[in-house]
Formats: sequence, structure tokens, C-alpha cells
Amino acid sequence: MLGVGNLLGPASEGARVDVYRADSTTVAVPEPRVSARFRASEDVLLFHDFGIAHQLPSYVAPIPGFAPSLGNGLQRSLQSAVGVEVRLPEDMTGSVTLFQNALFNGTDRLGIMQAREADPTLDQDARSLGHTVGAELLVKRKLTRRLGGFLAYTLSRSQRSVGRVEGPSAVDRTHVLNFALSYDLGRGWRIGGRTVFYTGVPAKVAYLKAAQSPPRTVPFYRFDWRLEKRWPLGDRGGYWSLVFEMLNTTLNKEVLRKSCAASYCKEDTVGPVTVPSIGVEAIF
Repeated sequence: MLGVGNLLGPASEGARVDVYRADSTTVAVPEPRVSARFRASEDVLLFHDFGIAHQLPSYVAPIPGFAPSLGNGLQRSLQSAVGVEVRLPEDMTGSVTLFQNALFNGTDRLGIMQAREADPTLDQDARSLGHTVGAELLVKRKLTRRLGGFLAYTLSRSQRSVGRVEGPSAVDRTHVLNFALSYDLGRGWRIGGRTVFYTGVPAKVAYLKAAQSPPRTVPFYRFDWRLEKRWPLGDRGGYWSLVFEMLNTTLNKEVLRKSCAASYCKEDTVGPVTVPSIGVEAIF
């Protein structure tokens, strides 16, 4: 079911065919996509998206000159999303999006890192099944207003299944929150701040059963700020500006990894990573 209301023009339907060639193997795959937008009322918009995507075998970091093998086929992902966007008072907009992605034949060394810890017999290039489901809330106001910003919150779960192991992806975070505000002080001055918060990733465990619901690292948050002074540049709306920024003003440390045995857990912590900077920007 696509939805109800007035369709904003015909639904967007399309398809492409990609041809991959690596290691003397050639594979051609179709990638259909469908997108539709419906105007339920003057202030409410419904949207629906579905698509299929393919990708060559991938690794943690690209390696120049390295051609992956297609002997085990391409990665394939089925992606879908449905949501509603609402026009709010004071020139704000809000949206809620539900999304779901299914991954087949995945090459995800990073995502199955915990699985290989729980089952050492797994090859690091083992193909996996993946499933990601979640919801995103977004409220924003244009930065062209004197006070602008956004609030974005994502609730999601990303699972991996490979061999005998099934559990959360190594990079799965249940909660992710971003909040930012920017205020025009007048006379070319603008100040802004941003808060980032996210919950921890799964720990490495040594038992198959524990991999289904492993302990997690502690949550992390930080606060960043920015101060900018602009001067006009020409008569076409251009400007140049002097920018002062501070990343992680709260000087918080972050736990990147956690390994748990039967009686103890060990954490790898980095930081605090704090980056002050002064820069010059120009728009013309």
C-alpha cells in the first residue's frame, strides 16, 4: 500500500543495470527503485521509497590497486523507507521516518568482528546476512532565520548472522542524538553549538550464546561550539569570514572497544580528543 492523499505527480519509478568486472569475472545486475510522495493536506506530506542496490566485496578501508574477487558474488541490499513530514509553526518542519535494510551475501569484516571472536573458526571474509531496522525523528528550522538549528534522533538495531553466530553488528548503536542551534548576533557575528550523544557498541565475547546479547561500551557525548564573524565580499551576496571552533569542549574520553571474558571485561579508551581551530572561509 503506497498511502492516501493527493499524489505529487506520478510516482517516480526507475531502474538501472550495473556491470561489474573483477578478476576476469563479469556480473550484470538490475537495480530497480520506486519513490512516491503524497500530499495528505497542506501541511502534511507522506513519502515511500524502495530500492535494490549491489556492491562489490568491500573491506574496512579501500586499498589502491586492489581488485576484489567476484567468485562469491556481489553484496545485495534491499532498502525501504516510509515516513511523514509536517510543516510546523515558526518556519519549522518535522519528519518521522521508518526504515529497513536487508543485506545478503555481505562482506563486512568490521560488522562481524564480534562474531569471529565468538567463533574463531569463521574466516574473516565470511559472507553474512544483515538486517537493520529503525526510526528517525528530525525537527529543523532554516539557518537563514536568526535562530536556526535541528534535532535528529535515531533509534535502530543492526543485526548480523554468519555461520553459527547471530547478534548485533559490531558497529550497532541503539540511540544516536544530534542537537544543534545557531544564532545571529548581528553585525556579521553568528554563534552556534552542537551536542552529540550515542550509546555504546557491543563488546567482544568468547561464547556463541553471549554474542546474541553482549555487554556494551558506555555511552558517549560531547559539546562543540563555533563563533563566526562575516564581512561582505562583492555585491552578489558573497562574504569572507573568520571562524573559531572547538570540538569536544567537554573533554570527554570515548570507549572504542570492549572485550569480555567469563569473569572480567577490558576497555580500550581514547582521548580526550579535543580540537580547537581558527580558520578563514570565503563564499563568492
